[in-house]
Formats: sequence, C-alpha cells, structure tokens
Amino acid sequence: MIYSNKDEKENRGVCSLVMKYNKALKTMTYINKTYDSNNFLYIINRAGVGPVKENFYINRDHLYPYCNLHFVQSGSGIIKYKGKEFPVVKGQIFILNAFEPHIYMSNKTESFRLAWLEFSGGDSIEIVKCIMECSSPIISPSISSKTMENVNQLLDLVSNKDDENKYLISGLIYSMLINLFTLCKKTEDEVQCVNQDGINKILDYIDKNIGTNLQINTLAQVAGFNADYFAKLFKKKTGYSPAKYIYKRRIIKAKELLSESDVKIEIISGKLGFCDCSHFNNRFKKAEGLTPAEFRKQVKKYL
Repeated sequence: MIYSNKDEKENRGVCSLVMKYNKALKTMTYINKTYDSNNFLYIINRAGVGPVKENFYINRDHLYPYCNLHFVQSGSGIIKYKGKEFPVVKGQIFILNAFEPHIYMSNKTESFRLAWLEFSGGDSIEIVKCIMECSSPIISPSISSKTMENVNQLLDLVSNKDDENKYLISGLIYSMLINLFTLCKKTEDEVQCVNQDGINKILDYIDKNIGTNLQINTLAQVAGFNADYFAKLFKKKTGYSPAKYIYKRRIIKAKELLSESDVKIEIISGKLGFCDCSHFNNRFKKAEGLTPAEFRKQVKKYL
C-alpha cells in the first residue's frame, strides 16, 4: 500500500463511516469522520485498525496538515524523520507531527498491523512537538500500553454516528496527548538522572585512576553505556570529549603536585600517566605556557 498526499485526499472522499473497531478484523479498517467544528476542538480526520498490505509505504511532505499516532500491534517497520531512521516494533507507538515531512514503512519480512489516529485542532501540533522532543518519534512499550487504552476508546467513539461524541473525542484526544507528554517527560527525566549518575561515577573513576591508561571503552563499560553513546553523553554533560577531559584533569593534578610538593617532575609525569618526562613537559607547556619546572619556580615565589 503506497499513499501520496493526492491519494490521501481521494481516500478521504471515498472512505465513509465503517464498522465498529474489531480486533479480529483481517484487513485494515478505515474510519473517516470529519466534524465541522472550530479550531478549539480536537478532531479525528481518519482512523483505522488492522494489518497493512505488503510493501506498505507512506511518504508525506510539509503540506500534510494532520498529526498522527500509530500503535504497532504486530510486526515491525522503519520511520524516517529529519534525516534519521528509527526502527519501530510491536508494542511501540510512533507519533508524527503535522507539516513535518516523514516516511514510514513496514518490514517486508513481517506482517505489519497498526491501530492509528489522524487528528488536528486545539494545540495538537504544539503538544505533539513537546512529546517528540522528549522521546523522538518512537515511544516505549511501557508508555504505549497506557496510551493504547485511549486509542481504543477513540476508535469506538469515532465509529458512532452521535454528533455529540465530538466533545468527548476532543476531550479524550487532549487528555491522551497530555498524559503521553507527562509520561514521556517523566521517562526523560529518569533517563537524565541515570545518565548524570553514570557521568558522575566516571568523573570519580577518572580522578582515582588518573595515572592509568584510560580508554573510552573501559570508561563506557564502567558507566554502563555503549562506547558511542557514552562519548556523546560525556561531551554533552562536561563540554569535553573523554580524551580532552582526561588531559585537562592531568594538567590540573600536575599543577597541584608542582605547587604543593617537592616531588620530582619525572615522578609526577609517571604518576599522572604521561608517556615520559618529555611528553609531560611538552603537554604542560602547551596548556600553561610554561614548562613544569618554570611553573614550579613561579609558584614558589608567591609561597
């Protein structure tokens, strides 16, 4: 199944109100019900549930005016958004904003089954933007399972011809989005806390092992992260790459030892993990503008 923006417009004219949401359906069911309402109400333009066809592929440009949310009931797929690819699997939700180009497709080797909503109105674009800033397009299963209860309720409501349901639908969409944002924000805060704890652990580890050969893989393992993620997180939290931070800490420790002790320079060099005394002299002078001996001599004048 391949949709373009033109196809979607045609589908909106062809699709009519269809049978009530049924988990046992073997084909994708579309529910199309647009209300004539003002922008204060949140409205569902289209909704659906069921398996998609082979080679399922959606490609939308910046003119697409609806937010959409998909719950993956089975199978897996790929989301392409802002130049990045995101794998999505059973139990996850992916959410995409209006007027944001995106692509999503099924994994050709698996059956892909979705329950989805296409909606607009109210502050939906701003709220979806906040959700995506917390979690990217992909939302974890622990959060998705709670949101799916709202999706089921909305699918039931939108299949009913009672026009008064538009108010219930509007309120439920808003509640769903706010709850989703709250859960994603809480998860993000928890992740940030875990990340900061991991970085603090590494900073302490570096200081205690400053004289050893500190490798990124070892530091990442101590922190409990993979090496690539660790390197990016470390720079984000400290402003330095791990290698540059270690170098700066060695220079700081060297200045302390040169100022507060009479330990020989070659011993300081070995104690702080420099290759040899010449290497220590060169790196120290590059950082401070003086050799270690010159630095010690200058400091002693003020003691």
